[in-house]
Amino acid sequence: MPSSANWLYRLRAVSRRPWLRVALYSLAAVLAALASAFFAPLVPPNLAGSIGSEAVHQILSVLASSMLPVATFSLATMVQAYGAADSNVTPRAANLLMQDRSAQTALASFIGAFLYSVVGLIALRTSVYGEQGRVILFGITLAVLALVVATLVRWIDALARLGRIGETIGAIEAAADAAIRRRAKAPTLGGLPWRPAPAGAAPLRATQTGYVQHVDAGALDDLAEANGLVLHLAVLPGSFVHRGHLLAEIVGEADDEVRRSMALAFVIGDRRMF
Repeated sequence: MPSSANWLYRLRAVSRRPWLRVALYSLAAVLAALASAFFAPLVPPNLAGSIGSEAVHQILSVLASSMLPVATFSLATMVQAYGAADSNVTPRAANLLMQDRSAQTALASFIGAFLYSVVGLIALRTSVYGEQGRVILFGITLAVLALVVATLVRWIDALARLGRIGETIGAIEAAADAAIRRRAKAPTLGGLPWRPAPAGAAPLRATQTGYVQHVDAGALDDLAEANGLVLHLAVLPGSFVHRGHLLAEIVGEADDEVRRSMALAFVIGDRRMF
């Protein structure tokens, strides 16, 4: 199995994808819309009749009718910005733009608000909430409305900068600077300076073609120490490898299970990562 550090690396990579934030916000929106029915008994009965279903229905209808067009417009704007980055700067810059948290949060908030309003309208029309549940629904709806307004204000500011060449180059510079600083702190990935492996060292070869995105040096060190081995790395993150390419040379006796574990310490993908 891949080491915990590799799983953490893969989890961080997935967490930067836009769909994950949208999915989490959508799930939270559905749960928030249904929460009013569960917490309805907490509302005092004398307060339940103060808010009618029509007031909540009108607010939810406004959210439902406006959030989907706003989300569609935001998504189209983001796609245009990605295309501009591909053609005017560098294709790798589009990956950085996709990881922009402000854009992801805006899109996720709009889609989440749309789903919240649709689920709320359905539950309201089917009398799921009752009089007490409508009070909680009204309060949550006002909070969602405030969140949407705040997100819109931030999103307007972000739209003025999204996809601009200067902003994109700045994002590339920041990512490159962070990568260089990490490499400067650990130029040998925590190991010893490289030297040629002695004669008779066993090769560890890649099983797929792509770019080395990550090397779990900690896992390799643990495996080497536990089995009395010395490893001579032949690749670093960013290197292009093909099936059968040399990844490392092993000094000592390593069985097939250890070799498979060592191979899993190298994350190989179809593109370089900052």
